[in-house]
Amino acid sequence: MDGIGAVAERFLLAVLDRGDLSAVEEIFSPDHVLHYPLLPDLPDGHDGVRQLVTRKRRAFPDLVVRVDELLVHDLTVVARATLGGTNTGESMVALPTTGKSAMTQGIYWFRFREGRVAETWVGIDCLVVALQTGAVIPSGERLTTPDPGWI
Repeated sequence: MDGIGAVAERFLLAVLDRGDLSAVEEIFSPDHVLHYPLLPDLPDGHDGVRQLVTRKRRAFPDLVVRVDELLVHDLTVVARATLGGTNTGESMVALPTTGKSAMTQGIYWFRFREGRVAETWVGIDCLVVALQTGAVIPSGERLTTPDPGWI
Protein backbone atom coordinates (compact mmCIF):
# COMPACT_ATOMS: atom_id res chain seq x y z
CA MET A 1 0.00 0.00 0.00
CA ASP A 2 1.30 3.45 -0.86
CA GLY A 3 0.06 7.03 -1.15
CA ILE A 4 -2.91 8.13 0.92
CA GLY A 5 -3.91 4.52 1.59
CA ALA A 6 -0.61 4.01 3.40
CA VAL A 7 -1.20 7.18 5.43
CA ALA A 8 -4.63 5.97 6.57
CA GLU A 9 -3.23 2.53 7.36
CA ARG A 10 -0.43 4.15 9.37
CA PHE A 11 -2.98 5.91 11.55
CA LEU A 12 -4.84 2.67 12.23
CA LEU A 13 -1.79 0.48 12.85
CA ALA A 14 0.86 2.81 14.27
CA VAL A 15 -1.22 5.40 16.09
CA LEU A 16 -4.41 3.60 17.13
CA ASP A 17 -3.08 0.04 17.46
CA ARG A 18 0.33 0.82 18.98
CA GLY A 19 -0.45 4.22 20.53
CA ASP A 20 2.31 6.13 18.69
CA LEU A 21 1.01 9.68 19.07
CA SER A 22 4.22 11.15 17.59
CA ALA A 23 2.85 10.48 14.08
CA VAL A 24 -0.34 12.54 14.51
CA GLU A 25 1.14 15.78 13.10
CA GLU A 26 2.47 14.00 10.02
CA ILE A 27 -0.80 12.19 9.29
CA PHE A 28 -3.42 14.85 10.08
CA SER A 29 -3.75 18.46 8.95
CA PRO A 30 -3.66 21.08 11.74
CA ASP A 31 -7.32 21.97 11.07
CA HIS A 32 -8.47 18.33 10.91
CA VAL A 33 -12.21 17.83 11.59
CA LEU A 34 -13.21 14.71 13.51
CA HIS A 35 -16.75 13.28 13.35
CA TYR A 36 -17.19 10.72 16.13
CA PRO A 37 -20.71 10.69 17.62
CA LEU A 38 -19.67 8.68 20.70
CA LEU A 39 -17.31 11.49 21.79
CA PRO A 40 -18.80 14.71 20.41
CA ASP A 41 -16.77 16.84 22.86
CA LEU A 42 -13.45 16.10 21.15
CA PRO A 43 -11.83 19.20 19.66
CA ASP A 44 -10.78 19.48 16.04
CA GLY A 45 -7.12 19.48 15.06
CA HIS A 46 -4.28 17.36 16.34
CA ASP A 47 -5.51 17.54 19.94
CA GLY A 48 -8.80 15.86 19.03
CA VAL A 49 -7.02 12.94 17.36
CA ARG A 50 -4.64 12.57 20.33
CA GLN A 51 -7.56 12.63 22.77
CA LEU A 52 -9.49 10.05 20.74
CA VAL A 53 -6.57 7.64 20.69
CA THR A 54 -5.71 8.27 24.35
CA ARG A 55 -9.28 7.72 25.54
CA LYS A 56 -9.65 4.50 23.50
CA ARG A 57 -6.35 3.13 24.75
CA ARG A 58 -7.12 4.07 28.37
CA ALA A 59 -10.44 2.22 28.20
CA PHE A 60 -8.82 -0.75 26.39
CA PRO A 61 -5.07 -0.73 27.24
CA ASP A 62 -4.46 -3.88 25.18
CA LEU A 63 -6.36 -2.52 22.16
CA VAL A 64 -5.60 -4.36 18.93
CA VAL A 65 -6.57 -3.03 15.50
CA ARG A 66 -6.59 -5.13 12.34
CA VAL A 67 -7.23 -3.52 8.96
CA ASP A 68 -9.60 -5.83 7.10
CA GLU A 69 -10.15 -3.74 3.98
CA LEU A 70 -8.90 -0.46 2.58
CA LEU A 71 -10.49 1.33 -0.37
CA VAL A 72 -8.92 4.36 -2.04
CA HIS A 73 -10.79 6.68 -4.41
CA ASP A 74 -9.49 10.11 -5.44
CA LEU A 75 -8.84 11.91 -2.13
CA THR A 76 -10.86 9.49 0.03
CA VAL A 77 -9.84 6.36 1.91
CA VAL A 78 -12.36 4.08 3.60
CA ALA A 79 -11.08 1.46 6.01
CA ARG A 80 -12.95 -1.43 7.59
CA ALA A 81 -11.18 -2.60 10.71
CA THR A 82 -11.63 -5.06 13.54
CA LEU A 83 -10.91 -3.67 17.00
CA GLY A 84 -10.58 -5.72 20.15
CA GLY A 85 -9.37 -5.40 23.69
CA THR A 86 -10.07 -5.80 27.36
CA ASN A 87 -12.01 -3.07 29.18
CA THR A 88 -9.70 -2.63 32.18
CA GLY A 89 -9.08 1.11 32.07
CA GLU A 90 -11.00 4.37 32.34
CA SER A 91 -14.41 4.42 30.69
CA MET A 92 -14.68 6.40 27.44
CA VAL A 93 -18.29 7.24 28.27
CA ALA A 94 -20.52 6.91 31.33
CA LEU A 95 -20.36 3.10 31.46
CA PRO A 96 -18.65 0.98 34.11
CA THR A 97 -15.26 -0.66 33.57
CA THR A 98 -15.87 -4.42 33.55
CA GLY A 99 -12.55 -6.17 32.95
CA LYS A 100 -14.10 -8.13 30.06
CA SER A 101 -12.96 -8.36 26.45
CA ALA A 102 -14.80 -7.23 23.34
CA MET A 103 -14.30 -7.24 19.59
CA THR A 104 -16.18 -5.18 17.03
CA GLN A 105 -16.02 -3.69 13.54
CA GLY A 106 -15.24 -0.08 12.77
CA ILE A 107 -15.46 2.05 9.64
CA TYR A 108 -13.04 4.95 9.21
CA TRP A 109 -13.69 7.39 6.37
CA PHE A 110 -10.77 9.71 5.67
CA ARG A 111 -10.82 12.77 3.38
CA PHE A 112 -7.36 13.95 2.34
CA ARG A 113 -5.98 17.37 1.44
CA GLU A 114 -2.35 17.91 0.43
CA GLY A 115 -1.33 14.40 1.51
CA ARG A 116 -2.74 14.59 5.04
CA VAL A 117 -6.07 13.66 6.57
CA ALA A 118 -8.30 16.76 6.66
CA GLU A 119 -11.51 15.12 7.90
CA THR A 120 -12.41 11.78 9.50
CA TRP A 121 -15.71 10.05 10.14
CA VAL A 122 -15.64 7.13 12.60
CA GLY A 123 -18.36 4.52 12.96
CA ILE A 124 -17.94 1.85 15.66
CA ASP A 125 -20.58 -0.65 16.80
CA CYS A 126 -20.48 0.50 20.41
CA LEU A 127 -23.57 -1.48 21.42
CA VAL A 128 -21.73 -4.71 20.59
CA VAL A 129 -18.83 -3.58 22.77
CA ALA A 130 -21.14 -2.62 25.65
CA LEU A 131 -22.95 -5.97 25.46
CA GLN A 132 -19.75 -8.05 25.17
CA THR A 133 -18.09 -6.30 28.09
CA GLY A 134 -21.23 -6.51 30.23
CA ALA A 135 -21.42 -2.73 30.60
CA VAL A 136 -24.98 -3.02 29.27
CA ILE A 137 -27.11 -6.04 30.06
CA PRO A 138 -30.04 -6.90 27.77
CA SER A 139 -33.36 -6.84 29.58
CA GLY A 140 -34.78 -9.83 27.74
CA GLU A 141 -37.59 -7.71 26.39
CA ARG A 142 -38.14 -7.76 22.66
CA LEU A 143 -37.87 -4.51 20.83
CA THR A 144 -40.95 -3.56 18.92
CA THR A 145 -40.80 -2.68 15.27
CA PRO A 146 -41.70 0.98 14.69
CA ASP A 147 -44.76 1.81 12.67
CA PRO A 148 -43.59 2.15 9.04
CA GLY A 149 -45.68 5.30 8.80
CA TRP A 150 -43.14 7.24 10.85
CA ILE A 151 -40.79 7.49 7.87
